[in-house]
Amino acid sequence: MQYDFETIIAIRHAESLRNSLKRGGAALTSEQLAAGAASLPDWQMPLSERGFKQAEHLAKSASAILKHLNITNERDFTICTSGFLRCVQTASCLKRSLRLDQDDLCDIRLRERDAGYVYDMLDSQFQSEFSYTDRHHRLVGDFFYRAPGGESLADVVPRLASFFSELNATKPNKKNLIIVSHGGTMRAMKALFNNLTPDECAQTTNPNNCELWIWQNSLHCKKFSEIQGLTFELPLEVV
Repeated sequence: MQYDFETIIAIRHAESLRNSLKRGGAALTSEQLAAGAASLPDWQMPLSERGFKQAEHLAKSASAILKHLNITNERDFTICTSGFLRCVQTASCLKRSLRLDQDDLCDIRLRERDAGYVYDMLDSQFQSEFSYTDRHHRLVGDFFYRAPGGESLADVVPRLASFFSELNATKPNKKNLIIVSHGGTMRAMKALFNNLTPDECAQTTNPNNCELWIWQNSLHCKKFSEIQGLTFELPLEVV
């Protein structure tokens, strides 16, 4: 599928409160629940204190990133978010730094892959009630695996395709996008733009908070990411 965009910069939101508490785990512990990780629905989860610092640092680096990409007019960009609070908060920092005055595009199709019932479960509950899913996950692979009540990466790709196709058709003047979204969504975006097979997509991993994946012209993916705390290096890697 071809899209008539010049540059797409996809950014995973800065560290959320839930990210800071989970420490990369798949499910919550009772201590994390007590700390408030499950007190809010996913779409209302805010940035952590460290996340706000990450977002501000990214915003200060934004002009340098665009300059490195030979983009001279920052104000040509439209910021798109999923509408989830952590993405909106991250995008607000970017918007101030780039002095963008147009309204952001908010579209629920850019939301995170739905975690289903696992979202607010304790690790012990998950192991007790859904232990069979490990075997099923290995059988069908990461691209097609759905957590109970949730979405697979394969489910996310069509809603992204719908968003980008509709944007091309209805707003043809919007050629340069900054998309502040989520880790699973960005993996699905890479599968869509790079025409990855299910096996190839399964080999991808979630970007770090505030990591950038960039498609320009031919939509060949380049990647910038956070290294050593809040430091960015340009360019970091080409994939």
